[in-house]
Amino acid sequence: MTIELREPGGRLDVPPSGPVPLPEAPRLPGAPRRRPFWPLLVLAGTLTAAGVLLGLAGAFVLTVLFVIAMPVVVFTLNQMRLTSRGCELATSVTQVQALKESDAAAFARPLVLLRQQQQRPAAEPWTGRNCSILYTDIAAFGARARDDRDREELRAAMYEVIRTACRESGLDWAACYHEDRGDGALVVVPPGIPTRAVVDPFLARLAAGLARHNRRAGTGTRMQLRAALDVGPVLRDAEGVSGESIIQTARLLEAPVLKERLAETGADLGFIASAFVYDTVLRHRPGDLDPGDFQSVQVAVKEARLTGWMRLS
Repeated sequence: MTIELREPGGRLDVPPSGPVPLPEAPRLPGAPRRRPFWPLLVLAGTLTAAGVLLGLAGAFVLTVLFVIAMPVVVFTLNQMRLTSRGCELATSVTQVQALKESDAAAFARPLVLLRQQQQRPAAEPWTGRNCSILYTDIAAFGARARDDRDREELRAAMYEVIRTACRESGLDWAACYHEDRGDGALVVVPPGIPTRAVVDPFLARLAAGLARHNRRAGTGTRMQLRAALDVGPVLRDAEGVSGESIIQTARLLEAPVLKERLAETGADLGFIASAFVYDTVLRHRPGDLDPGDFQSVQVAVKEARLTGWMRLS
């Protein structure tokens, strides 16, 4: 069924029911075709999701870098702090050195005195008292026929022979003061040990030890030993021992006649004692020693003019 509506200018057919379709607007020639809107929404969503993912990735990377870099940063800061502290200490040391140099009388002297007091050994109970002084020397120690290995073996053999002789004679080596002299030794026997013990049986044990060594020694390590004995006061300080009696013992040891006789005879031991030791000990026949085996000699070494008693064995 069609209802006709008449209006001025024409006729319009309207369906009996439902919406009335509107006529499409006429398309102008050359106008662009309308595009759908949904691709833009998809693109925007994709870009948004990509931005979120990049942000999460960046946050993860920053977290990892922070975890890795933080210990390095802390270590570096500690090193810088320590370096700064070291510089401060170095500056302080420099200032102290400058203070020492600029005011030595007021600053350095107390430190020197304190250091000397710390280094000073305890006074020996025998210092200033009469001690037996034994001085030894290896004859021709610096001969060109010997090399450094020979000299090293000679030094070791000398100390072994002396220690063995002390042990066999009942002398306490540890109780004696001894200094190394390169090619010999200086031994100070304390007053508690009688000088007679340093004569008998010590000299016999010393000669026996030298003979044992020389029987198995080569040409470069055969040893002739000079030994001198005296008695007198000995002073001890931080550097060692001193005293006129030590000087006289050293002069006896260097007696030209002792050196000559030792070289001529080839004896193992050349022993010389002071006149005091001979008069107070040797002359009274200690042990198996015969006073007639000793020869009186005059010693002129440097400023010393001494009488010694010499015996070769």
